[in-house]
Amino acid sequence: SLRARHHQAAGELIPAAQLAPMTALIDEHFDALDELLRGLAAVGEVTPRTTDIVASYGERLSSPMVAAAFAARGIDAAHVDARDCIITDAQHMKAIPQDGLIAERLRKHVLPLAQSGKVAVLGGFIGSTPEGVTTTLGRGGSDFTAALIGGGLHAESIEIWTDVNGIMTTDPRICADALRV
Repeated sequence: SLRARHHQAAGELIPAAQLAPMTALIDEHFDALDELLRGLAAVGEVTPRTTDIVASYGERLSSPMVAAAFAARGIDAAHVDARDCIITDAQHMKAIPQDGLIAERLRKHVLPLAQSGKVAVLGGFIGSTPEGVTTTLGRGGSDFTAALIGGGLHAESIEIWTDVNGIMTTDPRICADALRV
């Protein structure tokens, strides 16, 4: 059902004439995930490392889909695998980012895109060790990823948008008169 849901979302976001590469990517990822999950079921054990690999698939599929949807709408976008930029230690499920390596990788993979006017689309929450082993940042990892990218690229600001029914005029914990916009 997840595979079908991803195919449906891709079909709604990407024109039919440009859909084939995304369909192939979705199937490739779900085939690999299916194989991994069958192996885990056979072994009967899940480790923090395999948990990170399984948990990474959502971002690994959604970020190229968003980049393709942007491109279909005339936004010059390129997908960058966050695991190529967000470098962490090997503490799975709550990895610790390595700021110096992240800044170096962002300069290599993202800065040239930004300088050429492209919108780089990276998933949040996921990273990898310097050796390329997939890791996750734990709860709040997507917002943390945005902060790491903003910091690594010396951005003037970052904005965190989330699923809310509005934006408050101020922090309602501090000001009882805060209004929803």
